Amino acid sequence: MAKYDKIFKSEGTLKEPISSEEAVAAIAVVTAVADSSLEEADVEFIADSLWELEVFEDSSDDELIEMVDKLLSLAEKEGVGALFNTARQSLSQEMLLDAFASSVILLVDEDELRIPKGKKNLLKEIQKGLEINDEEAQEIIDEVLSSFEDLEEEEET
Repeated sequence: MAKYDKIFKSEGTLKEPISSEEAVAAIAVVTAVADSSLEEADVEFIADSLWELEVFEDSSDDELIEMVDKLLSLAEKEGVGALFNTARQSLSQEMLLDAFASSVILLVDEDELRIPKGKKNLLKEIQKGLEINDEEAQEIIDEVLSSFEDLEEEEET
């Protein structure tokens, strides 16, 4: 069994539906816990990462933290694979790329401004699970890395 099969080969879905915005956050949650455990998830880090996306720019920190907490709770009860599958089904076409971007944001090594080698397989699995082609995926990765570079330059001035 491959490392991420329990997530990406799962057949389960959540009992309750989630919104398209929650689905974007759910993909971030899945990304955050794929290589660790639900208990180790850093809710504030995930919420802060989501704030980088345009879809959440009008959300408060408390709203994002509450959303991430809810999604972690659902994953704990029903499984990370069920959360991923429900998120995938709940994503509108417009939000699909935002969901992938949320994964990229969480996986970027901010010091080296790249996706660490050890995280590339996870990102590839998420890309496949979301059915995003290589060209679109690379555009999103480049865009996210560019925004991190811009932020770093702003902080230096």
